[in-house]
Parts: sequence; structure tokens; C-alpha cells
Amino acid sequence: MQLFLLALSVLALQVTLTRVFSFITFHHFTYLVISVAMLGFGAAGTWLTTRSTNASAAEDDPVPRQALLYALTMLLAIVYVPRISFSPLDIFVRGDFSQLFSLLLIILLTALPFFHAGVAIGYIISHAGAAVNRLYFADLCGAGFGCLAALGLISQFGAAGTCCVLAAVAVAVAMITVRSHRGRYATGIVLLLGAAALLSRRELIRMYAPDGKQMFRMERDVEYTKWHAVTRLDATRPLEVYYSFGGALSPKYTGRPQQVRVIYQDGSNLTGIIKPTPTLRETPSLGYYLQGAPYVIRPEAHALVIGCGGGVDVLIGLYHGARKVIGVDLNPDMIALVRDHYRDFAGGLGQRDDVELLVAEGRHFLSSDPRRFDVIQLSGVDTYAALATGAYALTESYVYTIEAMQAYLEHLNPEGIVNISRPMLEPPRETLRLVATKLRALELAGARHPEQQLVILAGQGQTAPAPWAQAMMKRSPFTREEVARLTVWTESLGFEVVYDPFTQLGGEIETLILASPAERQLLIAAYPLDIAPITDDRPFFFQFFRWAHLGLLFGRRSDGAALPVALLILLVSLTWIVVLSGVFVLYPLHLGLAPVARHGGRTGVFTYFAALGLGFILVEIALLQKLMVFLGGPTYSMSITLFTILIASGLGSAVAKRGGANSLALLHVVVPIVVLLILVEPLLLDHLIPRLLHLSFPARAGVVCLLIGPLAFFMGMPFPTGLRFLDGFRSELKPWAWGINACATVAGTIICTLISMEWGFRAALGVAATVYLVGWLAITWTRRMAAVAARRSGPLSEPAGAE
Repeated sequence: MQLFLLALSVLALQVTLTRVFSFITFHHFTYLVISVAMLGFGAAGTWLTTRSTNASAAEDDPVPRQALLYALTMLLAIVYVPRISFSPLDIFVRGDFSQLFSLLLIILLTALPFFHAGVAIGYIISHAGAAVNRLYFADLCGAGFGCLAALGLISQFGAAGTCCVLAAVAVAVAMITVRSHRGRYATGIVLLLGAAALLSRRELIRMYAPDGKQMFRMERDVEYTKWHAVTRLDATRPLEVYYSFGGALSPKYTGRPQQVRVIYQDGSNLTGIIKPTPTLRETPSLGYYLQGAPYVIRPEAHALVIGCGGGVDVLIGLYHGARKVIGVDLNPDMIALVRDHYRDFAGGLGQRDDVELLVAEGRHFLSSDPRRFDVIQLSGVDTYAALATGAYALTESYVYTIEAMQAYLEHLNPEGIVNISRPMLEPPRETLRLVATKLRALELAGARHPEQQLVILAGQGQTAPAPWAQAMMKRSPFTREEVARLTVWTESLGFEVVYDPFTQLGGEIETLILASPAERQLLIAAYPLDIAPITDDRPFFFQFFRWAHLGLLFGRRSDGAALPVALLILLVSLTWIVVLSGVFVLYPLHLGLAPVARHGGRTGVFTYFAALGLGFILVEIALLQKLMVFLGGPTYSMSITLFTILIASGLGSAVAKRGGANSLALLHVVVPIVVLLILVEPLLLDHLIPRLLHLSFPARAGVVCLLIGPLAFFMGMPFPTGLRFLDGFRSELKPWAWGINACATVAGTIICTLISMEWGFRAALGVAATVYLVGWLAITWTRRMAAVAARRSGPLSEPAGAE
């Protein structure tokens, strides 16, 4: 029971921290959470190993103490990590290199609870004796179910409240382990009372949005906060303001300020609920938004708004005469805010007959709904504010890929329009990449003259930090009459037409659109930034920089949108993780263990276990990222993917431990199967995911288990098989095998992100397959060299000459 509860708590904490990091930084720091957890576990393994070699270190069962320290350090982390100022952009804007140490402090504080939990779990397993298989199974089941439990706990109690619950579970483990029944029961009562007090106040441990997010120092206006596995929502009191909301509110609007409840998503990605004053038709500001452009030529549209948020784009569509507007949003709490919690303020928007608000991810909805639309609208989906930190380059943006554009086109009526609103930065890299992606999607759809099916509008909105562009893509060519009507409307609001098929306006955008496919490829390759179309395999829409641009970081001062800060964050994170792995995993082994001879197959053994750690985590992270669009977000993907991998690989490990004495013979079968499945997996996912997006979430989770379960099962076999090989070869290398495997796993999470950003998820999986092959060849070569040495100079266990 203790092991099950500890494992459940640890994995639930890992998932919960992805939500914490999403709020205090951005959601793509998921990779850092995994690295930090692996660092803590690796350090715990080293501590247990060196402790067991020191007879004077023998003491009573350390599990109660370590469980309590786990609970304490978890609460310390949840209190202090959000209060550490971490703004990597300040290094270049202000010359503040202390930000590098802020990242180090975040890593250390976050790793501490995983270290103490790892010590407790490792001690229980290492002292299990004949019950090791049963306890190992309990460990895996607890870890797997912890991934799932986190989803419900976060939505019910929030991130901080969930950590309090998990800390209570850890304290319960300590009490269960204590042999004094009186102390156990007394402490249990106190524990339950304390947990009830904590849970009754979900915001007892407050978190504040960091500098660089739109909610920074705006907490005084927030009156409602709700956590969910998708995002945290913060809604303000009613404000009288002029907001552009993922587009541009014309500067020509000088009427009464809007009454708005601003809604922040993870402290940024601002949306809101506009109060109709007194009715929707009598709220003139709705007619001044650039997002209304499609309705100028489709005034009675049947419209779909993807990422509807607080319903601003729904109101804009209705104001312009749309017959029906369907709004979809991934977060059920967002829909509940509009439809229920702020029903009166929203003017009963969710109860109108011509409005349908649904909880769904946009592409999932399109794959399951047969309806066709006159307008599909996406306004600022994903957070522009994150660009101010330069970090959003790490974000997977599946709504802007070629595959997404194809799905939008397929769900348009013959004269339908897809309108995507994005910031018009300088240089216009976002608009150029969006145009290149749309052109490619149109070509794949068979368009003979894709340049005739695009119109680009732009303008500066009120309160917007940058101009916004509307990239309109029509299923059929735009007509002269349609362009003329758009031009008159656009100019009347003080905006401009950047490109239309009938007027030569000049500029980079027009040059790219009018180029032939071959010329376009040359233009994209020659452009200073990466504006190539993105795909589901490489969905990093905001990653415009190449490695050569790193020199910009030290050559000038600028904002994050013009600097490759994301690349720096990855490199600094990798550097810290590698250094800390050496300090807390490998160096203590060097000090605490007897020196290991250089000869006798050491190189091959170390290469094999490093390859297993790196290959395993490359597969895990690549699948986690690749399955985000299928499962509906990083938290869902992390929970379901880790659940499947933990359970399946654990079963594979258990099967391998029961294998025969010839461990290398088993590897000769298992490793080629692993390599083959790794190479087949992306082909299978690419073929099935688009066809199965329409399934319900439980069904999609089941599909993921079926698709990646077999691969994870066989991936669980090489490690225990290698350890069994060392038992008969050089058992003194086993602690080093564990340590090196842990270090490779820690670094591999960031390495996978680097590979995926540059070449895509398929490439990351291809590297993983290669790494597994290298490890297999290394251990095979080591065994053969040892056999040769044994024939020459003695028994196999003699190390001489094996290397």
C-alpha cells in the first residue's frame, strides 16, 4: 500500500507541475518537469547505492522520514518556485545574468521532492526480497493511476490544492509505515483535519503571473479563479475598456467603452466577455473589429469559431448578421463561464437559438461533425503575450499546420472563408509563415491558382501592442466584387489591404504569394528567418530562428520576439541538467564506490545503458508531443502517454526478469523488435490519428494505449536484461549502469525537444531507433571481446582484455 500511494503521489505531482509551470512560465516547460523528476530519481538511486556500501550508515527504516521530507519539500516547492523571478529576456535587455541562476534554483527546488520520494520508493523495492515482483507491480500501478488522478484533482482543487492533497498522501504513507498504532491514528486524524482545512481554501497558496504575461500585477481586478487540466482561468470584475481581443478594434471607434470581464488563460492569452449594452445590435463597438471582415461578403453566414473563449468572435459574427454561430473551446470551464456563471453579464449568449457553444478541440470537432460552414474563424489562438519572452517558440501549434488548413478547407461551403487573425510583426514572419502554409494546403487540395484564393488585411487596434493581420483563405477564388467590398469596408475603419488578387500592392507578402512553388521554396530558404510551412510532425509555428541566429543574443538589445531566446533557454536548461546530473548522480558514485577498472568491457556497458536511457526518453517525449493534438493538450497527453508507457514497460520488464539465463539471446530478439516498432510507430500514428480524431476522449485514450502499448512493452525489456547480464559479467558495474542510464534520461528530454524543433518528431524517433541499435551493438561487442579474452586468459568474469 505504501509503495502504491507514493508512486501515485509522485506521478500526480509530475503532471500537476506541468500546470504550475504553464502558469508561472509557459506550458512547453513540460520537458523541464520530466528532466527534473528524472534528476531527482537518479540522485536518489545514487544516494541509496553509496549508503548501502557504508556499514556505518545503517539505520532504521528511512521511509517515514523520507515520505515526510517529500511532503515538506513538495509544499516548499509549490510555495517558492512560483515566486522566483525568471525572465530570460532580461539577460539581453538588462544584462541580468542572474536569470540563469533563477533557472538553476527552480530546477533544484523542483527536484527535491522527487529525490526524497525516490529514496523512499527505492528503499522499499530494494528491501522487498521475495515480494519484489508484487511491489514492483504496485509501484507501476500507482504511477500509472497517479497520471490519471492528477487530471481530476487539478480540476477539483487547483494546482496548489492538488499538491496539498499529494502531500497529505505522503504523510499518510509515513504514518502507515510507523509501527506505533497510537501515533498512526492520532496523526491520521490531524492529517485529515489539516487536509480538510487546506481543501476548503483552494487559493491558500497563491500564485502570481510573472512579468511578460498579460495578467502581471493585474490580480487586483480578478474576482474568479478556476483551475482545469487544460488551463487556469482568471476572470476580472467588470471593466470599462477598449480591447482588441485577438484582432484589432478600429481606432475610429470613439464611442462608449465596452463593459468587459477580461479572462486570462494561464495568466495570458487574453479573452473576455463583452456585455451587450443594452442589446447585441445596439453595441456598436462590435462593428469596428477587423475580425468581422469575412462577414462583409458572407453576411448571413453559418459560422464556426475555433477557440471561442469568452465569445467575442461569436458576438462579432452575430452583429454582422450570421444566421448561426458555433463556438468551440477545449476548456469546459470557459464554456461554463459564458453559459452559466456570467450568464446575465453575457446577455444570455449561451442560451440563444442561433448560438451553439461546445466543449471540443477545433480539429476534433471538425473530424466528428459533418456540417459545412461559410466562415471558420480563429482569432489569436495561442498567446501573443508569450512572444514577448521569446519562449513561445517551443509551443506546439497544431491549429496552424498544413493538415489543419486542409481540415478547414474540407469543412467549408464552396464559397466559404477561413479567417485567421495573427499579429503583424516586423518583419512579418508570422503572416509569411501562415501564407506559406495556406498556399501549400491549397496546392495539396488541387487549387490551380492559389494566389487568387487569398486576401490579407491588417491594421493597428486599440490597446494592441502590435498591428494585427487577417489572413483570409477562400475555398474558391475571390471575385472582384468581393475584393471591392472588402476594400471599402477595410479602409472605412482605418485599416489596410495588404494583398488582394487584383491589385499590385508590393511587399514581401505579395512577392511570396505570387511566386511559383519552386520560386517560393527559394524565397523561403533565402529569408533571414524560418518561415517554412509547418506540419503536424513539426508544429512549432513560433520557432522562426535558426541556430546561426544565436549570435543575435549577444550582439544587440531587443525584445524577445526578435531574439532566439527559446534556443538559449533550451541550451541553458540542458547545461544545468547535465552539470547537476554529474554532481548529484555520477560524482557521488565516484566517491562512494570502489574504483572501477578501465578494462573489462566498461565502455561497452556504459554505452549500452546510456543508449537505453536516451533512446527510451526520446521515444517517450516524441510520443508525448506527437499525441498532443490527438489527446487535446499537453496535460492530457502527458497523463495518458505516461500511464501507458509505465504500465506496458513495467509488464515488459517483469517478463524479461523471468527470462532464461541467456540474456544476450533475448536482446538479439527484443532490440530489433523495439527498433522496428519505433520506426513503424510514426507511420501508424500519421495514418490513424486524422481518421480517429472524431472519437470521444475515453476512446482516444484507449486507442493510444493500444497503439503505443506494444512498443512500451518491449522497451521495458532491455534494461533488466542488461542488468542480468552484468550479474554474470561484472556486477560491480551495476551502480554505474543505473547512474549513467539516469543521466542519459535526464538530458534526453531536452535533446528530444531540440531534435523535434529542428527536424520533427519522426526524426526524434529515428534517432531513438539508431540509439537503441548503437547500444545493442555495444553490448554485443563487449560480450564477444570478453569471450575472446576469457579463452586467452581465464574465466569470463576476468576483466582483462575485454575492452
